[in-house]
Amino acid sequence: MTQSNWSTAIISKSISDGILIHQDLLGSVEDLLLEITDLMLHAFDNGGRIFFLGNGGSAAEAQHIATEFIVRFKYQRRALPVIALSTDTSVMTATGNDLSFEDIFSRQIEALVDERDVVVALSTSGSSQNILNGLKLAKEKGAATVGFTGNRKGPIVNL
Repeated sequence: MTQSNWSTAIISKSISDGILIHQDLLGSVEDLLLEITDLMLHAFDNGGRIFFLGNGGSAAEAQHIATEFIVRFKYQRRALPVIALSTDTSVMTATGNDLSFEDIFSRQIEALVDERDVVVALSTSGSSQNILNGLKLAKEKGAATVGFTGNRKGPIVNL
């Protein structure tokens, strides 16, 4: 098999596997996604906001999702109050320098989040301490919390 054929076969298999995973996921989490949607709608109806947090690629995803809420997704509508906590690099670097990298999200949550809000964490490992600290504090403040992870056994599952 040539390098080109091998690469094409690997890419095709990855895409096919991804389609199957997404189909299985949709069937198994449909009720959960509706519950999360209800949490978010309740927050908006009561003057609350949605906060997204994540590290690395998850931070980029958090920013992308927040943008869709603010600008538009599928159709024109009012802007919704959603914030990606990974976008304030001054707060993140000052917190990391003066306090600890583990506090970069909890410090922002301390300042911004209240019981009307929803905090959504994206974490591939499900074990990043700054994510866990942020979720713990959000729960203590009475906010609803949601976690998306690629690791069903990570500590995020218990939060």
